[in-house]
Amino acid sequence: MPTRNQGKSGAVAEANKTGKTYEGLSRQQLIDAYRLMYTSRRLDDREILLKRQQKIFFQISGAGHEAVLVAAAMAMKPGYDWFFPYYRDRALCLALGATPYEMLLQGVGAADDPSSGGRQMPSHWGFKRLNVVTQSSCTGTQVLHAVGCAEVSRHLIAHPRAAEKVAGDYREFKDVTFYGDEVTYVSVGDGTTSEGEFWEAMNAAANLRLPLIFLVEDNGYAISVPVEVNTAGGNISRLVSGFPNFHFEEIDGTDPVVSYAAFTRAVAHCRAGVGTVPTSSGRVMRRAILFRARRCFSSAKVFSTRRALTSWRRKLISNCRRPQTGRSRPCFRNPRV
Repeated sequence: MPTRNQGKSGAVAEANKTGKTYEGLSRQQLIDAYRLMYTSRRLDDREILLKRQQKIFFQISGAGHEAVLVAAAMAMKPGYDWFFPYYRDRALCLALGATPYEMLLQGVGAADDPSSGGRQMPSHWGFKRLNVVTQSSCTGTQVLHAVGCAEVSRHLIAHPRAAEKVAGDYREFKDVTFYGDEVTYVSVGDGTTSEGEFWEAMNAAANLRLPLIFLVEDNGYAISVPVEVNTAGGNISRLVSGFPNFHFEEIDGTDPVVSYAAFTRAVAHCRAGVGTVPTSSGRVMRRAILFRARRCFSSAKVFSTRRALTSWRRKLISNCRRPQTGRSRPCFRNPRV
């Protein structure tokens, strides 16, 4: 029989125990968040340098997207929830537990690359131990996969024997664990919102009331097409606002505290559907979430992305001080990759 467990988000549970500030985050957690953001940026910089040296042959930057992605990972649970990231989600994977070494293995196409054994393109994240599912190189394909994943826990609640091992069936080789309150995360860039898969996924999530979080990382460009050309009206939030059974958030994706607060609300909203009365069609009542993280700066705007990271560091220095002396905490320093 598959196992089923109950639990809250690890970051939220810890915050509740110790009486945190900053939207539930302690000073040390703020420093840890900055460390992850900084590590992600340094990895991007290192891979760009390696590409110029022709030691790797492709690089996809996540510069400017770090804050909202670290916040998302801190509000969710690796190995418990499910993640369908896109290629700019380096900071998400680092915050979930992937290592810089593993990412560099993928960059050089090494056989020891845990994502695909060197077969996938760089920045196509996949970590089985963290429930991070790899994606296709065609943008947007992951959103329909995420819908299917979100529907699985619903199906297993209604049909728990479906996950039992059966001799002579493919399930004989699968160990299935489900919890009943898993949340599925899927992210896209603003360019993908013009593709059919995105709208199919939105429609299915609304109809089925799935425990699914969509994150639209709007950096102002669909690769090289500006958002006002790619998106009617220049704002995807307005276009999707008519979908029923959705909870919408539009946030500043360069602020990790604001992003964490929004993701905490979203995760709690999805998990709250556990144990509610099924509808007449046998569906458990849950709702999907859509975020639009505006101001995730484009990697082409190098100065803007640098300014976003350094401004957050200044905020940390001013806030993470010893109450007695007013001096900055000695544990805070620039991490090294």
